[in-house]
Amino acid sequence: MRKTTTFIFALLMAAAFTFGAEAPVKKPAVKIGVILPLTGDISDAGHDTRDAMLLYVKEHPSVSSQIKLIFEDDQSIPRGAALAANKLLDYDKVDALVSFYGYGGFAVAPIAERKHILHLGLTHDRDIMKGPYSYGIYASTDTTAQLMCNTVAALDYKKVGIMVGRSQGPLKTLGFLKKYFAQKNILVYDISVLTSERDMRPIILRMKEQNCDLWITSDWPPVSDIFLRQRRELGVNTPITSVISFDGVVDKKAIEGKWYVTCKPPSEKSMDIFKSIGHEIMPISVCGYDGIGFLCDAFITGGGDPVKAKSYLDSLKSAEGMAGHYIVYPDGFFEAPSALVMYRNGKKCETSIEEIIKAKK
Repeated sequence: MRKTTTFIFALLMAAAFTFGAEAPVKKPAVKIGVILPLTGDISDAGHDTRDAMLLYVKEHPSVSSQIKLIFEDDQSIPRGAALAANKLLDYDKVDALVSFYGYGGFAVAPIAERKHILHLGLTHDRDIMKGPYSYGIYASTDTTAQLMCNTVAALDYKKVGIMVGRSQGPLKTLGFLKKYFAQKNILVYDISVLTSERDMRPIILRMKEQNCDLWITSDWPPVSDIFLRQRRELGVNTPITSVISFDGVVDKKAIEGKWYVTCKPPSEKSMDIFKSIGHEIMPISVCGYDGIGFLCDAFITGGGDPVKAKSYLDSLKSAEGMAGHYIVYPDGFFEAPSALVMYRNGKKCETSIEEIIKAKK
């Protein structure tokens, strides 16, 4: 009788533990919608950035179990970015959005603000950060323009010709360049072109007539490659540089030995991480790697709560990433460090004003 009673008691206890205890509830993964130019004129940069973001997740196993990245193609146009944002929000129910360049940021930011969804723009145009839910990450237009102007002044150039693409980012860059060149009494001849323009010869000849000491470009692919090739075909040998746009040049031989302003290159140790991508990674992609990391950190620190994730981002004053030390401003802009760079033997290297002056002589 005692054995039977003990057996029944054991069964009852087992049932209590089996049916009474609550199993731990697994939180659903945070979904981040990433809108990139996977087709269109700047698709190389889009694929490069996607590879960098996926590499971040691979390098951080704790992220892959808590964060899911969902990629959408914006076709390199604003309308594509807006359509992708609405699809990600309405169908995929994402918790945050990432956009690309100014064209994408200006299309996505209003949608994110209306929905109270965190939005990170991979852009240097801070106008997209006017709302409380939008953030940005890249080199600063203001800082890169100042560095360009200081370098041009040190080289004692008196007149520059500036060619920019007719879009938000390059036009904003032009505004800062003209402002700082005026302060240094350097004359400016500027011209803007449609990003769809493919025959640059009339523009090149017009710039040649101005007898400028230096040409500066700020545009999108494939404009830079076409401009450089057609300039060479027309026999123009005026020194040329760029603010960031040389980063997108496919024919690196065309910019061999030429200095320009862009994001500070990652350290050799950091670059080792990107070797698995199989090619030289673009600065915008490095910022994409860092940006998705900052966004993931915010959600993980906040336990998946978007409100706490926003509070985390708003509390940052600085951050460390593959691009170096970021300054985080109250408007939500993560400024990557800028630098002078030059291609030497097909490899991008950081340089200095002193080295550029020496090379000029």
